[in-house]
Amino acid sequence: MSVKWTRGDIGAFVCERVHADKVVNALKATNTHPRRKREIWNCGVYGWLNNNCGRWPHEGTKFGVGVTAHGALAMQTTPTEELPRTIQQILPLVEWVPGLRRPSMDDPPNQVAPKESKFTFSELFCGIGGFRVGCESIGGHCMAAAEPDMYCRQTYEDNFGHPPQYRCVTQIDTSTFPSHNLLTAGFPCGPFTRAAANHRQGFEDPRGLLYHQITRILRDVQPESFLLENVPGVLDQKEDIVSDLQTANYSVHVFVHDVASVIPQTRKRVFFVGFRNDLGIKKYEVPPIPIFNRLTKEALDWDLSEDDINSYTVPDEVLNRVFSRNLAKIRQIERYAVMDKPYATLQSSYKKLTAYCQLVDGKRLLTEREFSRMMGFPDSFKYSEVRAYPQLGNAVPPPIVSVIASDVISKFNPKVSLSHGWSAAAQMAISSSNTSSDISTRSVDLPTGKSITVRQLAEAEDGSLCF
Repeated sequence: MSVKWTRGDIGAFVCERVHADKVVNALKATNTHPRRKREIWNCGVYGWLNNNCGRWPHEGTKFGVGVTAHGALAMQTTPTEELPRTIQQILPLVEWVPGLRRPSMDDPPNQVAPKESKFTFSELFCGIGGFRVGCESIGGHCMAAAEPDMYCRQTYEDNFGHPPQYRCVTQIDTSTFPSHNLLTAGFPCGPFTRAAANHRQGFEDPRGLLYHQITRILRDVQPESFLLENVPGVLDQKEDIVSDLQTANYSVHVFVHDVASVIPQTRKRVFFVGFRNDLGIKKYEVPPIPIFNRLTKEALDWDLSEDDINSYTVPDEVLNRVFSRNLAKIRQIERYAVMDKPYATLQSSYKKLTAYCQLVDGKRLLTEREFSRMMGFPDSFKYSEVRAYPQLGNAVPPPIVSVIASDVISKFNPKVSLSHGWSAAAQMAISSSNTSSDISTRSVDLPTGKSITVRQLAEAEDGSLCF
């Protein structure tokens, strides 16, 4: 049986200054994943030490030491004798204070939106900024973003000029969080992914409960709407998540969509859309979404040098070993990318040659730029040379954000219409294709029944198309 986290799923140990190092080391000893045997992501979700907080002067001669949500949950629900031994050893030296956060340590968010912006939004679990690319393309202004991963933060800064203002969502002080119109979040999908069903733990995995942080911020900040994205496996926990979000004063609507309609990749995803109850929006229908018929060949770089091709080609001995696996035998036919069809679903583990990994000509991996195009990012987007595949594979495709977010905002803001989203998605379809693609001249059907080219759709930036 899983245990739900509450508003008390944060906290800190308070101790005398002379004991602070000992407490930090005790918590640090738990920050290793039991299977992977290495330091895990910055929030330390499996461990106890919140790496984003560390220790800080508290009162007088006392110090506070930040604890992760996982540790806070254990302090609330686990008998002392069942806590990690290193934690038991420091209990006589500390006082557990639930709800205690380190005083604001993040850069203050930009709380004033430019006059030309049509709406404002925030990004939680923002990764490299997929939601931001999509929302900015329809006139949105980002008020605040949160991301713990140091590599994602660097990629985010490379593209937007600054890193996400917040690190660990559990440490966000909602009293200073800027007001905005749309909250977006791609909360951790690992606990729900069906690609690794033997590891899927749902709410038994502490990361699976981080959606409570979204509810906490929604409840306290009260933006007009929200848009969340996750993998289909999250539907197993749909009732619990929807129920929790509703407690924050929102109507909640859930639907599944294959993003292959706007990117050259099969990618089914679950979207949670919510509206604040006072807006009176009780029903929400999935908006018309453009169908661009994107193809694998449009994202490939046909001008690669022989050296580049060789550097991305998987050695025969590795291919033979991979193809010999039972699961790979079952899916071997799917390992060959078909040029005139969408690519298979890309994952953060792409380079590890999992059973879901397709290869160009059956031998070559996608380059980082090709991978980026498959995810719908324009060629102007700067990807990191370090961990590019995991970062891109965990991202939300910006074109689908443009379409859905424009429809959500249009329900209460006349400055934005669904046609803005369609035009933005068309622009990204063109800018994420190779030069030999015919995507610009391809016909796309509008909801009105009229057909125009993708280029014409992309040039209708003023939202002049009547839907």
